[in-house]
Amino acid sequence: MAQILIDAQSHSEIDELCFALSNAKKTEDEAKKARLEAEQKLVSALEELREKEEGTQSHATKWYSITVNYGVTRSISYADLANVNVPADTLSSVFVPTHKLDLREFKKYRDANPQVYAELAKAVIAKPSKPSIKVTEI
Repeated sequence: MAQILIDAQSHSEIDELCFALSNAKKTEDEAKKARLEAEQKLVSALEELREKEEGTQSHATKWYSITVNYGVTRSISYADLANVNVPADTLSSVFVPTHKLDLREFKKYRDANPQVYAELAKAVIAKPSKPSIKVTEI
């Protein structure tokens, strides 16, 4: 990636914006760390009042109403799935296939076979993503 040197002689507006972004990110990271730590302490303090493994539970104090959503993340063990002994219709109703776009494969058709690409593109929703920016102090 080529770098473009911008106004190396003095602080430019871009330098000031980079400085402001760096400071904002640092403040944001510190605030996020503090928030996550406070959340964990609150969840730990409420643990003795917990009534169920999953779901929403509400609590109230004199000054606050608190809602905690407890969840369990589940995934498939494909190694063990072959050993599950239930009827095929039960298996297919619980373990449903998901459709996912293989972007690398999709993009191959753009140049190799534009006609196929155009047909495939009919089923693809494309929206611009938020630009990513990285600022590093020199």
